[in-house]
Amino acid sequence: MVAALEDAGFAFLKQHARLQMSLAGVPLTAPAPPAGVTVREVRGDDEGDLRAVHSVIFRAFADTDHLGADYEAWRTQIGNESSISFDEWFVAEVDGRVVGALQSSDAGVDDNEGWVKRLGVLRAYRKRGVGEALLRRAFAVYAAKGRAKVGLGVDMENPTQAIRLYYAVGMTPLYQADVYRTYVTARAR
Repeated sequence: MVAALEDAGFAFLKQHARLQMSLAGVPLTAPAPPAGVTVREVRGDDEGDLRAVHSVIFRAFADTDHLGADYEAWRTQIGNESSISFDEWFVAEVDGRVVGALQSSDAGVDDNEGWVKRLGVLRAYRKRGVGEALLRRAFAVYAAKGRAKVGLGVDMENPTQAIRLYYAVGMTPLYQADVYRTYVTARAR
């Protein structure tokens, strides 16, 4: 199959994984975050809070090939979701400044799964336990709601090495997929 793709002009781009973890035995109260870090729920009715979530995610994903939307487009996107559980969205603050954000999605509810849609930590605050603190808080909330598992998707080639964090908290691949790409020239009509 790979040879057929390559023969057709496709080239390997990256590997994507769908990770999952059982929530059996996960404490219903998250462990304390690192010293100096506060993790709290996003205030979904607070425009400033939502702008802070967007800013952190947009800036954190700028290190990847993820195409981020501006605030207005992002706000429209989340406004079009059938339901949003803001009690499953979290920010991490250091000295009152939002430096990390976790956006959940109700996409996995029918499968009894908590779903981490986006997790971002500003570059200066990475590898300091901020991302783990956000994940552990989300895991505790999902478990308290009776969810059996948690899932997320990750680019295995992500330059921030996010996969190492996900493995460290106990997540494992449900599947991995190689992504190939080619460019097609559009013809004028």
